[in-house]
Amino acid sequence: MNPLHFKKEDYDKLNLPESIEEFFSKEQYETMCDLEKLRFKNMRLNYQMMLRYGLPAQKPDFMKPNWGISKRAVKSSDSESDDDWRPRAKRTKPQCPPFRPPKPAVQTPVPNGDPLLCQTQKETASEEKKTKGQKSEKPKEEPHCYSLRTRKETNYMKLEVPNDDEFLYCEECNQEHEGDCPVHGPLLHVEDTQVPVKKRRDPNRALKTLPPGLEVKESGIPNAGLGVFATKFFPLRSRFGPYEGRSVSDPDIAHSSGYCWQLSSDDRSSHFVDAKDCKTANWMRYVNCACSTPEQNVTAYQHCGEIYYRAHTEILVRVLVCV
Repeated sequence: MNPLHFKKEDYDKLNLPESIEEFFSKEQYETMCDLEKLRFKNMRLNYQMMLRYGLPAQKPDFMKPNWGISKRAVKSSDSESDDDWRPRAKRTKPQCPPFRPPKPAVQTPVPNGDPLLCQTQKETASEEKKTKGQKSEKPKEEPHCYSLRTRKETNYMKLEVPNDDEFLYCEECNQEHEGDCPVHGPLLHVEDTQVPVKKRRDPNRALKTLPPGLEVKESGIPNAGLGVFATKFFPLRSRFGPYEGRSVSDPDIAHSSGYCWQLSSDDRSSHFVDAKDCKTANWMRYVNCACSTPEQNVTAYQHCGEIYYRAHTEILVRVLVCV
């Protein structure tokens, strides 16, 4: 399955949206020169083109949400008069008066003329001292030490950023979503016929995994060998797969095989899935590559570490399945 080569007419037939005005404000769009606008349009076309054919693509920065938004400046109120206006940075909170302890009450001196009154005041003062001494004489308690409370250790994890491998593209919305489309629902999964991989390995295992509604026979493409034909109608958004085979990490072996799909992880090449061996592969190895864009009816894409085929158009009876 060698990479496809397209002409300019093939890109025009897809009718991909080229507008970039929705990603910029009116002022930003008017200040850009024609060369910048053309550059951003080409970036969006390339990104959508790679998604259309199931290739790993990284969304351009200007298409991401909240791109280029700066903090809003604080607007000054027009209702404030010039006399009352002060800079916000220089406004200070009113200072509280410092705390001052109350002054002790001043006792009035007793005149020396009444000795009986002086004696009575002395007795009253001595009784008050005794009473205060009795109240203050309390058993001293030893200081109590509290043990530290046992606390559970808390791990603060960073928010997980969704991986590009978890997004699905919807042809009807012309937009990708994290998981199934919220408007049109999940894809219609066409499951394989379950055939276990035996120790002796069945050489016809790939043919036995054909799901109902498909058959393998001589392809109509010259020198293409066998191909997969539909024996029943498959609607739009039908999903086939996953693509089965042995895992290969050597690029030279993968390119010489002709039955490999490359998988990516974190925008880097991870490994290849080689379906050359019929004993470990499934029926998807027999799907031919389309010679032109109108012949293509399924798109290969990666999702959750697997390769699937998605029908981007209706597949009629006796039609060759081409990717």
